[in-house]
Amino acid sequence: MSILRIAFLPTFRQVSNNLCFKRLLSSHSTKLLCGKTPASYVLCQQVHIEPRIAKEPSKPCDVDYHDKSNMEKGRPMSPFITIYATEIQGVASIHNRITGAVCAMQIATFAVLSLILPESVDYYVHKINSWNLPVAVIFFAKYLNAWPWCYHIIDGTRHLIWDLTSFLTSKSVIISSWLVIFLAVCATMYVSTL
Repeated sequence: MSILRIAFLPTFRQVSNNLCFKRLLSSHSTKLLCGKTPASYVLCQQVHIEPRIAKEPSKPCDVDYHDKSNMEKGRPMSPFITIYATEIQGVASIHNRITGAVCAMQIATFAVLSLILPESVDYYVHKINSWNLPVAVIFFAKYLNAWPWCYHIIDGTRHLIWDLTSFLTSKSVIISSWLVIFLAVCATMYVSTL
């Protein structure tokens, strides 16, 4: 037991200087710590804990207390998003995440279809061209497929520039959000005409 005590004391001398540890030990568990075992007695001597009577726990309040109180006072319920104006920074951020997910789904779909379908990609491209679809339909289909890639690449470049701690002021973030949208629209239109 003395070997345990010798190894035990330096550890608690070092830890007892920690204010958080003292507060923890002076909590409701004092009766358990200051028992009759030598280790707990040494612990109480090192941290200078005095046993005290625990306070009565407060009564749990009703779950709907705040809602009932606000209704009695005539206050409206929290409207969450409806009271805030839509900001371009938030829209750009959410759109970046959505386009990233769409790009991942496009890659996965293309990979699975290339494994399942019996013919090569050239065969299916030639098949679609043989349908003689209007130019507007082909342009729109290309635009829908190219938009996530163009937006995500351009916005990802903006994030890389932010990683260099550049253009991080509120005004420059707003300007860069509009610039990303403009460049993505232009790049998507260019890719769709190919």
